[in-house]
Amino acid sequence: MLTRSRGLLLLIALLCLGLVSLGQPQTAHATSRYNWLGGQWVGPGPGVCCLHLKVTYEPGMTSKDIQGWDDARYVWTQSPALIYYDKGTDYTIAADDWYDANTNYVGQTYNWPCPSCTPYNGALTELNYYYTNKDSFSPDIIQGAAAHELGHVAGLAHHSGPYLMNPTLNGIHAPTSDEINGINSRY
Repeated sequence: MLTRSRGLLLLIALLCLGLVSLGQPQTAHATSRYNWLGGQWVGPGPGVCCLHLKVTYEPGMTSKDIQGWDDARYVWTQSPALIYYDKGTDYTIAADDWYDANTNYVGQTYNWPCPSCTPYNGALTELNYYYTNKDSFSPDIIQGAAAHELGHVAGLAHHSGPYLMNPTLNGIHAPTSDEINGINSRY
């Protein structure tokens, strides 16, 4: 009797281990579609609502870029991501624009003290109005570029494919489920 009980317990334990290991590749696959720069902000913790980041607008921005930043903050805040980009005046995150005809960058972001450092204590994120001021750049495209840069502010890195964090303009103007899952796994 003792041998049968021990054998039954061993069989149950092996089945449980098998089920756990069968579930793990799914989890790894689901989390492998977003990439991190390496650093992050101090927040309430993964899955706990919500990380609030204050975005201050630098004076002198073009009205198209201001609208793009407003729209980008809105799509992040209205998404299921546990992160809010509030308008603020403390310069934790400075949003600005700059003009550079000699680059193909539509936007750029600098996280302090470095992209892979934890915790972040500030960021500068910018849109290049050499591009955003062109008639060919619709409000949706500018929103997408600004939302992409806010993804970098949160620590998301580039990822190829049909994602907001694609390094090229691809028609995605708001966070996808992959970016949302990434944010929610960290914040």
